[in-house]
Amino acid sequence: MPRTPLPTRAALCAAVGVLFGAFGASVGAGPSAGVVTPGRASVGDNLPRPNIILIMTDDMASTDLASMPAVNSLLVKQGTRFRHALTPFSLCCPDRVTMLTGQYAHNHGVLGNDTSSFPMGGYAGFSSDSNTVATWLHDAGYQTAFVGKYLNGYGENAAPARVPAGWDEWHASRGGNYTYVKLFENGVDHIYDSVYVPDLETKIAKGIVVRRMPEGPPLFTWLSYYGPHVGIPTDADDCNNVHGLGVKSPSPAPVDRNRFANVPLPMDPSFNELDVSDKPAAIRALPRLDSVTADCLAEVHRQRLETLQSVDRGVSAIVSAVQAAGELNNTVFVFTSDNGYMIGQHRVMQGKVLPYDPSIHVPLVIRGPGFPAGVGRSKPVATQDLAPTFVDLANARAGRALDGTSLVRLAQDGAAEATRDIVLEAGPQTIGGPMTFTGLRTRKYTYVEYATGEKELYALDVDPYQLQNVAGRPAYATIEKTLAAELSRMRNCSGSGCLVETPY
Repeated sequence: MPRTPLPTRAALCAAVGVLFGAFGASVGAGPSAGVVTPGRASVGDNLPRPNIILIMTDDMASTDLASMPAVNSLLVKQGTRFRHALTPFSLCCPDRVTMLTGQYAHNHGVLGNDTSSFPMGGYAGFSSDSNTVATWLHDAGYQTAFVGKYLNGYGENAAPARVPAGWDEWHASRGGNYTYVKLFENGVDHIYDSVYVPDLETKIAKGIVVRRMPEGPPLFTWLSYYGPHVGIPTDADDCNNVHGLGVKSPSPAPVDRNRFANVPLPMDPSFNELDVSDKPAAIRALPRLDSVTADCLAEVHRQRLETLQSVDRGVSAIVSAVQAAGELNNTVFVFTSDNGYMIGQHRVMQGKVLPYDPSIHVPLVIRGPGFPAGVGRSKPVATQDLAPTFVDLANARAGRALDGTSLVRLAQDGAAEATRDIVLEAGPQTIGGPMTFTGLRTRKYTYVEYATGEKELYALDVDPYQLQNVAGRPAYATIEKTLAAELSRMRNCSGSGCLVETPY
């Protein structure tokens, strides 16, 4: 099938991953394709460069967005929603570094959280943090600020806390939970006890907006919330307290507890999948979920939605602060998550680092100049597109070959950008070992290869819940061969080599 380069715009954490320890595919570094430096003529050459506020949650499923009234009224209805936003590596640290660099993990080199399950990476593994979107925007004249969770392992053991290059204000967590946190703030440790951490994160970010936004230079702020990631303290109705099944949940603010007590657990056709005989061995080994476990997962889901209410109020507070500063019409708000989350789909109790859509789908909404209100876009976009978008808006210059593309033009014209393949990755589980899997997510297909020789192919137009693995079926032989060849080319792609039109 014909492929032509996409137009670049010169003017524009994991429970289930352990199951896959036997899988792998070699890690390699693709050749550099040169620095891609888009401008922002499409936003308006004579307009002032906008403030940019990135608001990110941790482990939020894209379907959780429906539970957040402020985000929906202030961002979704007033901005552009990207309905098929994906994370190419559905794990905290690799995806956050992709946000910082605009690169796939196979290029920035952070391939795990530096844990026993995914040891290659973490904060200590990000050796090039002096060349990120923060430095690019700072060099372009932006004020920059960070609040919340940075990279896994930040300030721990052999990776002492420091303020990375490019940040004017720095308030990064170096350990804590929902009611206690140690923040490394502009070079000094501060301990906050008996607080609700997401509310504290909002308070700090709001203070930055109030102090810095009226000063004149545009402001780039990254607010990285702790919720709805699992965490203590435990609550009386936690599944572990009631049944002791090892299911983990977050801790909602007291004001939000039981707010969603009557909300059922979503059960799409992939929930507790009846027949997994076509899945990889690790999924085939999972037992079906019993009713007690399903009840536990329902409570986990409710607590996740309840925890997100503090984030929702935080979004409202930040938007109000920007409005009070007189900058609402010149501020781009970006709302997303570092990865998706699975609760019961394909028999997985809870987790991520899997190639299935609940794991790789993330919410992504952008409001502000250049992003039309109340619009939805359906073409696949991904985390590596955020840094190019920020570079575009700021009229900055990137210091890396960017594997993504600015979303400004796609937001303005849904037909403007061609459909392209998104590489899916999961890192090695031994130092220097092979990747767990690599694959492609296109508009119509998910294709995945494991080093075990197992493959998965799902025709999403007829099987959106990924129930029928059609790899090896004669009717799909041609497309499987095409996708295999494309993955062979793409798994180590770099720069413009990652931006390729495909008709599938």
